[in-house]
Amino acid sequence: MENNNTVVYTDEAMERAKNINRKFAVVSVCVFLSLILLPSIVWGILSLAAPGLVKKLDFDTGENRNKVQMPETIDVSTLTSDLESYYNDRVPFRSVLYLLQKNMENGLEQPYTDHIVPFFSKLLYSNQTDKDQANQVEDSVNNPNLDLDNLFGNTDSSDVTSSDVTSSEPKPELPPLPETEVKDEGDQECEHVLDKGTVTKKATCLVFGETTYRCTKCDYTKIEYSPKADHDDKVINKTDATCTTDGTQTVQCKNCKREKTSTISKLGHKEIFSHTSLPSLDDYGYDLYKCKNCAMQWKKNIKNKLVDTSYLAPLLTGPAAKKTIIGRRDWLFFTGDGGINASNNCVDYYRGTNILSNSTMSSYLNTMNQLKAICDQKGIKLVFCVMPNKEQAYSEYMPYYPISNTTKRCVIWRNYVKNNSTVPFVYPLEELTTYKQYFQTYYKHDTHWNTAGGFVGLQAIYKAIGLPTTDLRDLVWKETVKRGDQMWKDHAVGDLYNIGGLDSKNYSDKYYDITYKPEVTVNEQVINTSNGRIWFTTSDSPNKQKIAVLSDSFKDAMAPFIPKDFASAMITHRSNFGRADVQAAVKDADVLVVAAVERYDTAIISCAQQCINLLR
Repeated sequence: MENNNTVVYTDEAMERAKNINRKFAVVSVCVFLSLILLPSIVWGILSLAAPGLVKKLDFDTGENRNKVQMPETIDVSTLTSDLESYYNDRVPFRSVLYLLQKNMENGLEQPYTDHIVPFFSKLLYSNQTDKDQANQVEDSVNNPNLDLDNLFGNTDSSDVTSSDVTSSEPKPELPPLPETEVKDEGDQECEHVLDKGTVTKKATCLVFGETTYRCTKCDYTKIEYSPKADHDDKVINKTDATCTTDGTQTVQCKNCKREKTSTISKLGHKEIFSHTSLPSLDDYGYDLYKCKNCAMQWKKNIKNKLVDTSYLAPLLTGPAAKKTIIGRRDWLFFTGDGGINASNNCVDYYRGTNILSNSTMSSYLNTMNQLKAICDQKGIKLVFCVMPNKEQAYSEYMPYYPISNTTKRCVIWRNYVKNNSTVPFVYPLEELTTYKQYFQTYYKHDTHWNTAGGFVGLQAIYKAIGLPTTDLRDLVWKETVKRGDQMWKDHAVGDLYNIGGLDSKNYSDKYYDITYKPEVTVNEQVINTSNGRIWFTTSDSPNKQKIAVLSDSFKDAMAPFIPKDFASAMITHRSNFGRADVQAAVKDADVLVVAAVERYDTAIISCAQQCINLLR
C-alpha cells in the first residue's frame, strides 16, 4: 500500500517537474529572443521617434574601413557568413559598444605599455645597444644629405623692398611745342617794348597754354605757347601690394578721361625675431623669425635634435593580421597590412633584409622602359615614385631592430634604374629627412606623410621631369597641434592608434595648413569609391598640361597642390584603373605619375603593365 502511494507520488512529482522544465524552457527562449530582438526594436523605435539621438549614437568609430556590403551575387555556401558580417557592422548601438570595448582594452593596455614594458626593458637590456645602428640613426637625423638652397631654390626672405609705383606702359613722347605766333606786325620801325604778358588760354592736358604779349608803343602783338599740363588724375581702382606680389593702380584723368594702369612694387618682407626654440628629443632647435607685415615665418640657425639611442625593445599591439609598433616619444609605426611575416613587412624594409636581386631589378626595369618608350612616342612625360615608409624618415623613434643593410632596398633599386636607364625614378627619402629640420613631414600616429611631406615629395616628382619647383620654406604656412581624437575628426588621421587599439585622446599630432598659389582657382569633382577617392580637377593654372596620378592613399597629401600646377588633373588610387573615366584621363595626359608607398613598391610595376596594355 505504501509502495503504491509512493509510486503515485513520484509520478505526480515528475509531472510537476516536467511542467516546470517546460515553463523554464519557454521563459528562457523568451528571454533569449528578447535579448536578441529588444535592441533592434528599441533602435527602430528611436530611429522613428528621435532620429537626432540615433545619429549621435551611430558615430564614426575610427576603424578606418568601409562597412561590409552584401555581395551582388548570392553564394549559398557563404551566405551565412556574409549575413553575419553584414549584420555585425549594423548591430544596434554598435558604436557605443565598440567604444566601450576599446576603452576597456586601453585601460588594460596603457599600464602594460607605460610601466611594465619599460621596467623589464631597463632591467634586462640596460647595457645592450647596437652602436652601429645608434650611430647611423644619429647621423641620418643630424647630418642631412641635401642642400635645400640648391635643391628647390631659395630666396633671401629677409630682403626688404621699398614700395614704389611704376608705370606698366612706356612713357609717351610729348607733342612738339608750337612756335611763337605773331598776330599783329605793328610799326616796322618801332623798337618793341613788350608788356608782362597776359595768359589768354590756360594749359590743360588737352590744349597748350597761350600767353599774349603786346608792345607798349605800337600795335605789335605775339602769342607764346606753353606745354600741355599734366593729367589731373584720380585713382579709380587699386590693388595693394603685398610682401611677395606687386599691386596695381588705375587712374583716370578728370579732363580727358584717359585711363592709365601702373604697377606698385611688392613690399618685401620685414623680418623680425620671434623666439628661440631649444633642441629636444622631439624637435630641432631654431630661431624663429616672422614678417611684420604678413604671416610668413622662417626657421634659422637650425641646431641638432637630441637623439635617444638607448635600447628599446619592440612592442607590438593590435590584431593578428596587422599590428602597430609602439616607438619612442609617442611615435607609432606600422608592421604592414598582412602582419609581420607578410610580403609587405615594413620591418624588413627598415632592417634592409629584403634587397631585390639584380635579375629582379632588371626585369622591373624592362617593364619601366617599355612604358617610357610608349609615353615618349605619345609625348607623355612619365615618372615613377616610391614614397618612403615612415620609419625610414623617422628612424630615431623606432625601437631596436638589428639593421642588416644600411643601404636599403628602394635606394638600391632607385640607383640601379638611374645607372642603367633614363627612366625618372623618385624615392624622396633624402628630401624628406632634410626638410624635417624645418617641418615634421609624417604624422606621428598615422602611416602617411602629412601635407608638408606630400608637398616635398611632389616637388621631387616635378624636379625629376623638369617642371618648376617651389621651396616649402618660401610659402606661408601655419602649424597647429591637435589631440588625436580631434585629428581623426578633422583630418581622418590616426590609423595606427586605431589599429593598435590605443586611446586617441592620449596622443597629439601636428597639422600644417600651407598656402600655395592662392591666385589659381580650382574646380574639382570628387568621386568616392570603395578604393578611395578620385579627383577630377580643372583650374586656371598658366600650365595648360594635363596630369594623371596613379598612386595609393599617400596621394591625399599631394592632392591639394597638384591642381594648382596643372589646368587639368586626375588623381586616384591604382585600384581604380579599370574605370573608363580613369583610363580616358591616362590616355589624354601630358604627364603620367605612377606611384606607391614603399611597402607596396612593386605595385608600380603591375600598374605600369596596365598602362602599357592601355596605351599600346
